[in-house]
Amino acid sequence: MEEDYEVNKQSSFNEASLKMKRLHESQVIINQLRTNLLAWNNEANKYNYEVVTSVLISLMSELRGKLKEDEKTIAYKWRELLIDYLELKPIYHTINKSIFIKDKETLIFNESNWRAFRKLLFLCEDFIKEMIEVHNLGSPNIEEEGGWD
Repeated sequence: MEEDYEVNKQSSFNEASLKMKRLHESQVIINQLRTNLLAWNNEANKYNYEVVTSVLISLMSELRGKLKEDEKTIAYKWRELLIDYLELKPIYHTINKSIFIKDKETLIFNESNWRAFRKLLFLCEDFIKEMIEVHNLGSPNIEEEGGWD
C-alpha cells in the first residue's frame, strides 16, 4: 500500500515536470521559426507558419486542463479560427500557366492573406502566453515568492 502511494506521488510529479518541459520546448520551436515564418521547413515538409500554427494548437491542448471554462471556449475558438483561416484563405496557392504541360505550375503568394494571418498568429500566441502566466505554468517572476533567490 505504501509502495503504491510512492509510485503515484512520483508519477504526478513527473507529469508536471514533463508538462513544463513540453511547454518550454514548444516555445523554443516558435521562437526559432518566428525569424522566417514564410520559409519552407524541410524537416516538417510544410511552411514555418504552418508548423507554428500546429505548435500553438498543441500548446492550447497542453493548457486545456488548467483553463477555466470561459478560457477553454476562447482556446477552442482560436484553434478553429487558425485552422479555418488557412483552409479558406491560403497564404500560397499554385496555378497552372499551361494548358498542355502540368509542370508549368507557379506558386503564388497572397500578401493580404499573409498579413491578416500573421496578426492572428501573434494574437493567438499572446493569448497562450497570458494563459501560461495566469495559471503559473511559466518561469517564476522575480517578484514572486521563491523566484530568483
